[in-house]
Amino acid sequence: MISSEIIKVLSDAIKLRKSVVLKYDRPGDNAKGERIGYPHALYVHTSTNNILFDLFQIQGDSSKPLVAGGDWRQFDVKYVTSIWIKGDIFNVQNGYN
Repeated sequence: MISSEIIKVLSDAIKLRKSVVLKYDRPGDNAKGERIGYPHALYVHTSTNNILFDLFQIQGDSSKPLVAGGDWRQFDVKYVTSIWIKGDIFNVQNGYN
């Protein structure tokens, strides 16, 4: 079940360009710790109707090694178990289309 509070926090963070800290618990993903990054877009996938968001992850747990300085990741909102705005302001990251 997707939490409207998670959607609101993501929307606010994107609008304000503020970083977030989140916990993500997708089945089969061994990375269960906190992730820190800059959310850039929140959208509905056209073929699955899942609500996704693009995050430039700068720190934290990950199922794939992070590139030094950060890396782009796509997340499904339904697997976010907690999220809060960390507060530091960011610029749009390189590679964002």
